[in-house]
Amino acid sequence: MDGETSQRLASALLQRAGDPADPSRVADAVGELWRSIDATLNPLIGDGGVRALYQRSVQLATRRAPSFAPLQASLHAAVDLDRLRATLARCSSAEASAGGAALIQTFCELLADLIGARLADRLLDPTLAEFMQRADSEAVAPT
Repeated sequence: MDGETSQRLASALLQRAGDPADPSRVADAVGELWRSIDATLNPLIGDGGVRALYQRSVQLATRRAPSFAPLQASLHAAVDLDRLRATLARCSSAEASAGGAALIQTFCELLADLIGARLADRLLDPTLAEFMQRADSEAVAPT
């Protein structure tokens, strides 16, 4: 994932926060995106592969998003989306969107290192593009 895509993802997450900004909505959006990523990758690299990449992503993303530190202590056998969402919901909307984007970007980079950037992009670009497009359409939808 390039820097521009990462910025677009953070922006999409922040859009999902609504106005006034609500970090729990960002947390829900990150959880939704993780479920989509898992659904895409699980048949290909298995639950253990997704889990290992997620766990390493949390460890590395904590350097960019210190608010993820509590997640490191609780890396269990499964991806704990409830704990991720609770951690993000305690942040400001800007921190939650930046942290969520950092986590997903780190995951994408690790996947690209594992299987190659072109294949990782082919697998994840549709999921990320759909997520960002949905955020854009929600931003312009009448209330």
